[in-house]
Amino acid sequence: MAKMKAHLYYSRTCRQRLISSNMRCLTVPGTGSDADRHREEVHDFMLPPLKGEGPHLPHAHPREDPCIDDALFLHLVEIIDERLSLSQLRESLCEYVKVHPMSWTMWKTTLRFFMDTFEDDDAAFFQYDLMELRAFFERLMHTSTWSFLHVDGLAVEEHQTKTIEACHEQCQWFLEHAGVFETRVPQTFGRHRYVLHAFSGRRRVGDLQFFLERAAEGDMPYVLHIISLDIIVDKNWGNMAKAETRKFWLEAIRSRWVIAFIGGRPCETWSRVRSVSDGTTSLHGPRVLRDGDFLWGYESVGLKEIQQLLVGNTLLGFSMEAMTEIAGVDGMRILEHPAEPLPSSASIWRLPLMKWILSLPELKNFGSLKGSWEHHRRNLRIFSSST
Repeated sequence: MAKMKAHLYYSRTCRQRLISSNMRCLTVPGTGSDADRHREEVHDFMLPPLKGEGPHLPHAHPREDPCIDDALFLHLVEIIDERLSLSQLRESLCEYVKVHPMSWTMWKTTLRFFMDTFEDDDAAFFQYDLMELRAFFERLMHTSTWSFLHVDGLAVEEHQTKTIEACHEQCQWFLEHAGVFETRVPQTFGRHRYVLHAFSGRRRVGDLQFFLERAAEGDMPYVLHIISLDIIVDKNWGNMAKAETRKFWLEAIRSRWVIAFIGGRPCETWSRVRSVSDGTTSLHGPRVLRDGDFLWGYESVGLKEIQQLLVGNTLLGFSMEAMTEIAGVDGMRILEHPAEPLPSSASIWRLPLMKWILSLPELKNFGSLKGSWEHHRRNLRIFSSST
């Protein structure tokens, strides 16, 4: 019996099949009781495990486990049956949670399940206004209702955001209220150090990897590896649209293998070329999909344009993640933008999340990089020697 209960605990298929059979069983003493020990002595281990033979009852219609707190659900049924007022219901539930700890997810799931099964006929029988009762439970499922979910006078917000605009607003709120804590992690990079150049394009003479490898030649106390990340260079390890690839490189940064990250905003839907006209009306290029008011993309776009926006947001998100992670290991980071944006156009510098990244210690926005090639080549040598 102990093995069967353990199996039902871990086997979702068998547990769902047992729940779907709708069996009515008497309550009996559980594990560790005298009856359970006696049953183990006279029954368990008498025979080795045997495979069931013979006919079986047909499987009942499968029912999904609601994954709720049964004790809380029964308590809700009892207090509703007593026809308490809404204020009395609130007081009773507050007393219940003081002595029955549970997760916030389980609390919301149970209340939601109760309201989904509480119908108009039930409300009429128990003499409740259904709309008022639903509004009452909705308030109980919000963090602002419970004082212990507040930290320093600020309510703990939900971690899950439904839209990218909601994440945008959260970043804006964080910039205005929270600020940045200046911490410095000591450098502990190894002998072999890697520089990641994201969205590098095809390998060519004169690209960034070409000059960094030349600058790293000679007698150096460490080995510097330059890696050009682009889907054209490698369809797997250069494809930042794949979650597994992004996870691999971000983990490499956290492990202090990567000493520097160089990247930029992807051309996918972020390029200013879309807004440039050729002066004719006969040819029409791809239309603009984002602007200063809709930085993450327009709300009304076609299916192909949705895919383009998702790719552009994902690639830019990787650059911002990498910038944040490498700041945590005290590495070097460069995020470039090819030109200053137009007043009404979308720009990565106008994103609240990017403003937060720029507020990290030792991060600066240098604007447009202008100057002679000798100036840039000298900066590359300084960059190489400092890393």
